[in-house]
Amino acid sequence: MLPATIPDRLSLKLLRKRSRTIILPAVLLAFSLLALAGCSETSDLRWISLHSSATTASGGSSTSIPLRMAVAAVVSPAETVKSYLSLSEYLSKRLERPVEIVQRQTYAEINNLVRTGEVDFALVCNGGYVAGNRDFGMELLVVPQIGGSTSDQSLVVVLSSSQVQNLLDLRQKTFAFSDPLSFTGWLAPRYLLWRMGERPEHFFRRVIFTYSHDNSLRALLDRVVDGAAVDGIVYQQFLSRHPEYRGKFRVIAHSLAAGNPPVVVNPQLEAGLKRRLKELFLSMHKDKEGQEALGAMLVDRFVPAQDSAYDPIRIMEKEMTQER
Repeated sequence: MLPATIPDRLSLKLLRKRSRTIILPAVLLAFSLLALAGCSETSDLRWISLHSSATTASGGSSTSIPLRMAVAAVVSPAETVKSYLSLSEYLSKRLERPVEIVQRQTYAEINNLVRTGEVDFALVCNGGYVAGNRDFGMELLVVPQIGGSTSDQSLVVVLSSSQVQNLLDLRQKTFAFSDPLSFTGWLAPRYLLWRMGERPEHFFRRVIFTYSHDNSLRALLDRVVDGAAVDGIVYQQFLSRHPEYRGKFRVIAHSLAAGNPPVVVNPQLEAGLKRRLKELFLSMHKDKEGQEALGAMLVDRFVPAQDSAYDPIRIMEKEMTQER
């Protein structure tokens, strides 16, 4: 069942009266059927945005200045804290200072925390890295190796019971994207449609933004949408954590691969701290506590990151921009 708890601080901003594309924070997915209405171009969007204070968790002593680690909402907030709390505790112990987990609703908000130096480092989506690197020089630190791979792709998923067999069958159906900065949950599926000569605002009957990939899957399970674009890594991890849903989904399309969602820093971060963080990430698979933290994240190990791994994202963006 989808989350039904609404945070205290909720702001609804209607940018246009008429809407075909509906952008929903994850916590409002349970109410999305009430909001799926209207028609128009994607330039006429109804934005429903959630602006709340950070969700934080910390490890270690509070007697020293904490490091702040932002985590993009690739999965829902509760799942994020569950996955990354062990990492914050591991780093806190090794650095001998507390490490806080900071969350925001959108990838753009996480990028802004890195840009302004409000956090020291962040785990961002791959599309968020490309945007941040372009906008203010966001810098790669390391990348997770997951299932032996450092690359990721978008999957278009439907329920196993669905009559939909391919992407074309989703014409005039309802569809879930994750975030406007997401490679796997927005850019890649748009690119698949673009190669077919289609655009989401014309191809789908209605779309929603869920702001996390696991909530896109839950939107499918609750039949809020007919199809969803989800991150391939999150899809596999979701099924690993929730084996009761194995056999419930079917993948009908996938994108080209790009680098996994990386760990990044502001380019102005103090060089010694940057170096120490990198050393810790690259060596944590060598000791028991590090292995336990990696296991909580379902990560094999962290390895050096290569900017060129994200070129497929840049190429997709460039091709679609030139076409306009």
